[in-house]
Amino acid sequence: MKIINRLYTFSPKQNVDEFAKRFRKVFNKNISENSLTINILEEITISPGEWKNTKQTNYTGIDFSEIEFFEEEVLIKIEESLQGKIEGTDDLKSEMSYKDRAFLNGIIRRAKPKTIVEIGLSAGGSTSVILNAIRDMEDSKLYSFDYNTNWYRDQNSGQDKGRKSGFLVNQIVPDLVSKWELYTGGVPCKYFDSLPAEGVDVCFIDTAHISPGEHMNILEILPFMKKNGIIIYHDTSYHTLRFEIGTTNCVSINTLSGKRIILKSENTAGLPNIGAIILDENVEDMLYPLFSNLSMPWYYKISDEDFTDMLKHFSRYYSRELVQIYIYYCCFYMNGGLKNYESATKIAESVVMKYKNMLK
Repeated sequence: MKIINRLYTFSPKQNVDEFAKRFRKVFNKNISENSLTINILEEITISPGEWKNTKQTNYTGIDFSEIEFFEEEVLIKIEESLQGKIEGTDDLKSEMSYKDRAFLNGIIRRAKPKTIVEIGLSAGGSTSVILNAIRDMEDSKLYSFDYNTNWYRDQNSGQDKGRKSGFLVNQIVPDLVSKWELYTGGVPCKYFDSLPAEGVDVCFIDTAHISPGEHMNILEILPFMKKNGIIIYHDTSYHTLRFEIGTTNCVSINTLSGKRIILKSENTAGLPNIGAIILDENVEDMLYPLFSNLSMPWYYKISDEDFTDMLKHFSRYYSRELVQIYIYYCCFYMNGGLKNYESATKIAESVVMKYKNMLK
């Protein structure tokens, strides 16, 4: 889901306030100031699991240089359908530039992944690009996950009236819906049991752009990635193009270690707004830095249900010490953070201690 697709003309503080207001509408939760307390753990059962990424890709041996030009003709087949605005809105059908779309198309065409995950699909512009890129790959399939069942711009229309997340797919590539599974309503990891047991080849992440956003998303999907799988992030320069606190994607991708895939042809003096990485095999070295990213200031709250769903998920795949970082900063920021430091730290420490006792 993408929250902003235009530059604001307000002051920086007004920008922050406006963004927060829009973001709360997207998540439309009624969360009390002291939402996450020690009681949240009362009925949680922790089930340890095993990492899914036992299989390996061959992507480290593939040349991904100049990837935005690779089989560009495939993308061109649907370019006309991606142009213009969504009916009844000022929003573009695709929130990616042509170069961004070509980069995404090129990686998919070159890697020939069997299992692709998309986290955050908005109206379905990028979904259509991915589906089009695998149209002639017989065994390839896309699994899309979005927090919202209704397209985020239609959140206030009512469940039955609003357009659904990904609705453009049926307009742009209706012949490819058999290669697509869509899951909406809550955090993505709620639905990850639907993913193939052999793991994920490529994951495209494009959700909140502000913390904790993609810092959560990468931790959700990482146990399901194949060794040397590819992670793609959009809006990696969002903080320079749209919104100054939108640093999450840049920080998240730079925390990962592996072989970089870079959009080289972008005509800009700065960094391109999309990037990818072929993950190193030794994922364990990335885990502490990735969880540490959760300590960065949060710009929206999560619900008790989301906290619980991710806690169960993280407890299955990550060490107790790493999960404690997740618990602490959820409780810290959900209870006021620095603005309410003493109370926030006390609650966070209490919930962490409760979690430790549960695992004894």
